[in-house]
Order: sequence, then structure tokens, then C-alpha cells
Amino acid sequence: MPTVAVGRGAIYSDEHRQLVALLRELRREAGLTQVEVAERLGRPQSYVSKYEQGQRRVDLVDLRAVCNVLGVDLVEVVRRYDARLPRVSSPLVARSRAPTGR
Repeated sequence: MPTVAVGRGAIYSDEHRQLVALLRELRREAGLTQVEVAERLGRPQSYVSKYEQGQRRVDLVDLRAVCNVLGVDLVEVVRRYDARLPRVSSPLVARSRAPTGR
């Protein structure tokens, strides 16, 4: 079963690498350079470079802004990201899907 990195060092997890690879692919699919994305975000080019290289985390607010600039739906990006990840069995997920007897 794959391990999920939490806390210190999580920025270098396989999951994070998958996300930054997807963001880079989406930018290229949109036909935009890092400079163009950065300008539209009102950020320096180094901001885009750092999140694409996995040196910077992107929170949900930033991810939504990046999606808007790239012309992609946030929910679709999350679906594409999730499809790249291995299925992980979690007791919490199993419990939340168990019948409640109501």
C-alpha cells in the first residue's frame, strides 16, 4: 500500500509531483508560457516556475486562480489529478460509505 506523506517533506511526495506535472501539462495544453500565466495571475514568473518544479505549494485559492487563467474547470483538474493517483484503502472512507441503518 502506498504511503501518504504528511507534514514536513510532503511537498516532495509522489502525490505532489503528480499535481505539479498536471499543472505544467495544463499550461502547455493552453498554449501559455510561464511568463504569460504569471502576468495573468499578477505574480512574477518565478511563482509559476517554483510551483511547476515542486518547490512551492499551491493552495486551493491559488489553484482556482491558476485554473481560471488556464481556462480549465477546477473540478475537472481535481478529477484528472485523482485519476493519476493509486487507489488507497482508508478506514475513514470505508466507514463513511457504510450503511447507517436508517
